[in-house]
Amino acid sequence: MIFFKFQYEANAKYVEQAKSRDKISQEFLLKLKSGDIDSIRKFLIDENKGVEGTSSSRTVCLMDATGSMSQLLQKSKNTVDIMFERAITILKDANISSDLFEVQFVVYRNYNSQEEKILQHSPWETKPDNLRAFMNTINVEGGWGNEAIEIGLWHANNENERENITQVILIGDAPPNTQNEVNKKRQRHGEDYWKKTKFAKATYYEDELAKLTLNKIPVHTFFVANDPEKSFREIARRTGGRSEFLDINSPFGSDILTALVTKEILRNIGGSSKGDDLVKAYEMRFGESYT
Repeated sequence: MIFFKFQYEANAKYVEQAKSRDKISQEFLLKLKSGDIDSIRKFLIDENKGVEGTSSSRTVCLMDATGSMSQLLQKSKNTVDIMFERAITILKDANISSDLFEVQFVVYRNYNSQEEKILQHSPWETKPDNLRAFMNTINVEGGWGNEAIEIGLWHANNENERENITQVILIGDAPPNTQNEVNKKRQRHGEDYWKKTKFAKATYYEDELAKLTLNKIPVHTFFVANDPEKSFREIARRTGGRSEFLDINSPFGSDILTALVTKEILRNIGGSSKGDDLVKAYEMRFGESYT
């Protein structure tokens, strides 16, 4: 009953956000009918504002979507709007353009999933709506002990080759596959199957980690169970990232998730000169209600 109570509360927050968006849309329609050109122009500029030129922060948010991760996925769906709203608020307070960050959501599973499910990702987004729409298509499934984190890191490296990314946020409850596990688990569907997919070449998380380290891309790791703590902390240490326990199943799981992800985005935007100040501003403004 406690689980359903907290799940209801999290979903209720999401409904309130949706009502707020609907109210804004209704107000726009009234302005449209009344011919309020100035208000219409302002609304369209705000809604369609995107990244101008090269963004200073491009974050790959990499999440385990196997069977045990339903709480994480549900809370990601419910909090993505809040993450963006809070980041934009802090940036505006600091007189920093709110167009300085893009986020891509990525989920990974394991080799008992086929090509279309072992890795799924959203487009790069500057607004939460499409990220939420993407997450609404994702359901937990699969899972096989240690998980295919190597596939997620491989994707991050591929994205960086297309256009530089600035950080990876990894959230999961299991360590990455060992090299031996990768080889064995790929036999579930067989190499004849995999060689016809974009995952034709087997990879190992250590190899993908080396590329990220070489390109100075930090991987911030948040473990939601004890099993991956050692490997997640090592991944963060090697890449210059941060590592923390994320109590996603607690009553305050949504608040913790929101704070952790938003603060890493702000820290990344601010860099070495302003990052910590932006995080402090976040904590002053929104507090840490879950502590």
